[in-house]
Amino acid sequence: MTERVMTKILALHGLGSTGEGSGTMKAIRDYFGKDYEVITPTWDINHFQDLVDEVKDLNPDIIIGISMGGYLARYLANKVFKNAQLILLNPVLDATPIMIKHHGTNINFVTGERYIINHTTRQIVDEYYIDRDRLCLSITLVVAVDDTDVNAGIAIGEYNNRARMLILENGGHRLQNVDYLTFVEKSINTLNC
Repeated sequence: MTERVMTKILALHGLGSTGEGSGTMKAIRDYFGKDYEVITPTWDINHFQDLVDEVKDLNPDIIIGISMGGYLARYLANKVFKNAQLILLNPVLDATPIMIKHHGTNINFVTGERYIINHTTRQIVDEYYIDRDRLCLSITLVVAVDDTDVNAGIAIGEYNNRARMLILENGGHRLQNVDYLTFVEKSINTLNC
């Protein structure tokens, strides 16, 4: 009897969270966990390369990232996993404003641990910047226009006519109390190029 191979989802939390503790990651695991293998690693803003090294052999079919996790997901989909579908949730496309906003000592809201964002952090993060997505990358974008941390208009402008989009009036930065996962599910395995 042939063992069923499950589609693999790599989902990346946002800044100041963890793979296990993020509400968004929990929602993704709960929604997709029965039919997909869902991996939600914890990453550190000052050690992006550690995450790249950790996941490089996973070969995910789908990469989902929220906020700063979207920034990293975008890098992985363009440079490491070239056959993966990219799903961005309120993504950070340019990390500079986030790095400036959070410059100094911050606290992980899940663990309570402190982490520092400084000039060195900005240099590390800049190494993973993607100016333009590669051709024929299947992209889904979900944004909430009431997000006060990430400007939804930037992502909408970047992905206009290049991605399947769900633009929500509310839900905030963490997309709380809105059903976006049904849209994400419908977009999986649908190529848009």
